[in-house]
Amino acid sequence: MTKKKDPKDYKKRGRPAKIQEEELRKLETAFKMGCNNSEACVFAEVPESTFYDYIRDNPDFSDKITRWKLNPILKAKHTLYQNLDDIKTAQWYLERKRKQEFSTAQEIINTNANLEITNEKIIEKVMNKIKEL
Repeated sequence: MTKKKDPKDYKKRGRPAKIQEEELRKLETAFKMGCNNSEACVFAEVPESTFYDYIRDNPDFSDKITRWKLNPILKAKHTLYQNLDDIKTAQWYLERKRKQEFSTAQEIINTNANLEITNEKIIEKVMNKIKEL
């Protein structure tokens, strides 16, 4: 009786994976720069279809991409945190995080909310002013 071969002993057949280590490093760099999937594929010179095939065949790779995409955001938050001693940085941060309390934006309240203004009325008023001149 012949012994079955272990699947590990079989030679790999077919085309080699189009995404090699070099392309993976380029994809990582692109994602860490804040690129989306399309931009990362262009940067790494990998067709998007191949990229999505690779994700399908390597589910752990999708988790890596998620972490890489968060990298620029975390880095920016860390930089902001380190610079909160600077008064301008602290002010900028509070203006965005505590808008009600620190925002410099002005609120415009329309006291004539019931007044209907149409383009025709505006044109009519402008024409009347022209006639008066």
